[in-house]
Amino acid sequence: MKSAAISKEYIELMDGALTFESTKDIGSTFTFTIPINIEELTEGKINIHPEAADLPILIVEDNKVNQLIMGKILEQLGYSYEVANHGEEAIDLLEDKPISVILMDLQMPVMDGFSCTKAIRNRTDALHDIPIIAVTANLMDTDVEHCIEAGMNEFIEKPVKVDQLESLLSLYICRSTTATRNLTAPVSFQQTQKKHGSTPQNVGAKNIY
Repeated sequence: MKSAAISKEYIELMDGALTFESTKDIGSTFTFTIPINIEELTEGKINIHPEAADLPILIVEDNKVNQLIMGKILEQLGYSYEVANHGEEAIDLLEDKPISVILMDLQMPVMDGFSCTKAIRNRTDALHDIPIIAVTANLMDTDVEHCIEAGMNEFIEKPVKVDQLESLLSLYICRSTTATRNLTAPVSFQQTQKKHGSTPQNVGAKNIY
């Protein structure tokens, strides 16, 4: 139940709630709710650009609850998505399916987010330039440096705030209209450079406008 307790804490940080029902000899059913202002989201997202409309976002995350939460948020923002449980699975999926942006967890079994990002950046095909956003719960200075070294474009902290994620994705996925509401800007590597006095090296992805 340790993982359930962690998931409960994570969901509550997003002002949500986690409940469960147990049936003897059958198992438990967990249900979570997260408050999202649908009216505001609709106002901000109106029409995804045709070039990106058919390209899903790839969630690379080993925690099933986090996968569900991120997936629901993306659905509410109007994006489709795919899920990979670790880095190797993500690379295999990228071989078969076009992806617009990768949301990359850092700590995963089999292949972590840093190794996966480096493998993608070392490619010589179009995948080399795909935007990769680090998603992490415990962002430390060393993690920021490793993200930059690996070639990640941006990062966002867990628990993910919907408006920050929407703002960040809009940097890399074209939309036919500009969001009409003010969004809280996510922390970017450019801001981190000013704080840490470092310059990203080998960042392969480019902004898509």
